[in-house]
Amino acid sequence: MIEETDIEPDSELPLEGVGRQLRRTREEKGLSLAQVAADTRIAERHLELIEQDRFSELPARTYAFGFSRTYARALALDETEIVAS
Repeated sequence: MIEETDIEPDSELPLEGVGRQLRRTREEKGLSLAQVAADTRIAERHLELIEQDRFSELPARTYAFGFSRTYARALALDETEIVAS
C-alpha cells in the first residue's frame, strides 16, 4: 500500500514554463502573436516555438536566449528572470 504524504512544492521551481508564462502574459495584454512579431521583429514561427517551450527547435541557443529576452521586454516582464528560467 502506498502512503500519501504531504509534499510541499519547492518554491524555487517555476509553476509554469517560460513559454507558457510569456503566452499567458501576451494574452492578458490582449496582444496577438502577429503584433508581438511586428514589435519585436521576431518571426511568428519562432514566437510559437518559444510559447511551446520548444527552444531546441530554434536555429541556435543564442537565438533562444535573445528571442526570449526580447519577447519578455516587449511584454514588460523581467527579461533577466525569463532567461534564467
